[in-house]
Amino acid sequence: MGGAAILLSNKPSDRRRAKYQLIHTIRTHKGSDDKSYVCAFQKEDDTERIGVSLSKDLM
Repeated sequence: MGGAAILLSNKPSDRRRAKYQLIHTIRTHKGSDDKSYVCAFQKEDDTERIGVSLSKDLM
């Protein structure tokens, strides 16, 4: 599995340290799709222990 992280800042002091500049953003909402809605969900297992269920159906 790979991973990535990013820190966005609007501080003028961080401008000279920035490697990249954000130009466009796109906002999506996948909550209406049932598979996307339950991709991270808290539920009980067979032994009645509460845990987190994760799936790859977000995008």
